[in-house]
Amino acid sequence: MNSDPTPAPQDDVTPVSGPFRVSVSAHPTGVDLDVSHYLEHVLLCIAEAVAEDPAAMVERFTELADAARIATAPGTDQVRAAAAAERDEITEDMVERFAGRGLVPVYGQQVVRLTERLWHLIRPRSIPAQQDAENRGGAAA
Repeated sequence: MNSDPTPAPQDDVTPVSGPFRVSVSAHPTGVDLDVSHYLEHVLLCIAEAVAEDPAAMVERFTELADAARIATAPGTDQVRAAAAAERDEITEDMVERFAGRGLVPVYGQQVVRLTERLWHLIRPRSIPAQQDAENRGGAAA
């Protein structure tokens, strides 16, 4: 399934416009990467697969849910380890099939814009008391 070919308007918040838009916003301890456009693509790929073969997809998701439940349920380490391995194999297969190995491609100048946006949001800044002291030509108290 192809991604939405309509690029988002280029702005500081959305440094990556395609093939999947990526937006970046700050919060007090770091940044948030909004990859919802990519996730929409993944969900549409899954929906298409369900429409093509609903029984097989229900079976595969049921296998995944069962393996995940057994992997964390009380039981022997051997049983839980086998279930965890099955869960990991199924999820790896599904990520490969529906999500392009989980990689969000970023090309050309968009890499530069993404880097600049991240740097802008995380670069060290002085606090207001330091700014006042610097403006007066002194050091912060």
